[in-house]
Amino acid sequence: MEAFERIVQLCSVRDRSSTELRERLEKDGYTADLLESALQRAIDCGLVDDMRFVDAFIRGKVSAGKGLYGISRDLEKHGINAESIEGWPDAYALDEESQLERACEYLQNHPPKTKDPWAGAYRKLISKGYSVSLAGKACRMWSESQ
Repeated sequence: MEAFERIVQLCSVRDRSSTELRERLEKDGYTADLLESALQRAIDCGLVDDMRFVDAFIRGKVSAGKGLYGISRDLEKHGINAESIEGWPDAYALDEESQLERACEYLQNHPPKTKDPWAGAYRKLISKGYSVSLAGKACRMWSESQ
């Protein structure tokens, strides 16, 4: 299969970053020259657009309840430095107040089922990518509302 056809196939499932596609095509055994020309062709025709990918990716993670650090970490896996994104993090409602609100809402909708609810809530938020201080604040607010 031609490298460009492989990119079309991969992008028909979901948007992908150029770094992710490059790694995937390398893994599939395409040479660097062939891979780069196919990737450039995909970028030129608008099939691959890192900024479109980033926007959709971040919005999806925010709506799934992920925190700033978790989203940042996930972007790095796709070869994207969050700090290089225009408007990061405020353009995506990732300021502390918005994150605190989302964290509390997440705990309301998904309360921990452990012997120590506070510790369970804290672990949930940390695993979702919230900072230590924000997770602590959200857990305090959530436990006071119980």
